[in-house]
Amino acid sequence: MKEKKTILIIDDEKVLVEMLKARFEKSYNVLVAYDGKSGLEITNESKPHLIILDINMPKMNGIEFYGNICSEDKKPRYPILVLTARGELESLFKDIDVDGFITKPFRVDELNKEIEIIITKRYGSRARRRLDTINIPKKVLIVEDDGLVSDKLSVKFLNAGYTVTSSNSGMDAVEKVLADVPDLLVIKLGLSDLSGDIVVAKLKQMPRTMDMAVVVYIPEDKEINYYIAENISRHIGVRIVPSDNPSLILEKAKDVLKEI
Repeated sequence: MKEKKTILIIDDEKVLVEMLKARFEKSYNVLVAYDGKSGLEITNESKPHLIILDINMPKMNGIEFYGNICSEDKKPRYPILVLTARGELESLFKDIDVDGFITKPFRVDELNKEIEIIITKRYGSRARRRLDTINIPKKVLIVEDDGLVSDKLSVKFLNAGYTVTSSNSGMDAVEKVLADVPDLLVIKLGLSDLSGDIVVAKLKQMPRTMDMAVVVYIPEDKEINYYIAENISRHIGVRIVPSDNPSLILEKAKDVLKEI
């Protein structure tokens, strides 16, 4: 019989914690703590496979806890799934490296799915399960803060048979991706609020979104040093399209999707 993985839930909402413990203890060895200080003690003793961490807690909040379990390279020693209010998501997404975010209030099934994905990709096979989706249109999220360019891209992908949603900012795109992961993210590099390369780099670290196809592009009228573009490409693991021409981006998208 396979040994259960250990998850630690740290949240000061005791009713919520006990409900989650009852829900997950059939599949996992569930430990609980109601503040960051107790959570840190349990973490050091049990070395859990996953920590579900609330940000706003007494004695030691989630950010302090996070700092205490980071190694010298500022990366956490354990996988972390953060529970946070929507208003806190932007700063947390920028500032910390975790395996995922769930915004409160959330559905238990949503949390359960996120836990399963993290545990599987962290400790199980990383092979991507291919489904026969030949008759199902690919979902594309286009992130562009120029309305005219966004409309042109959307029309191009719609006419090519894709299901399209759009976003006009980096953080809005993050929220949409975390709520419903698209098959393909098409994102402008120089967004006004959160640069496209930062969005991609963070999402590529998270188990649920690391396999998502991505196309990053730079408008032709935006000058960028070749070496800077190359460094960004290496950092995020994605080639940058030096144009916002819808036809060029669509062709690149087709190539990227074939590789998955």
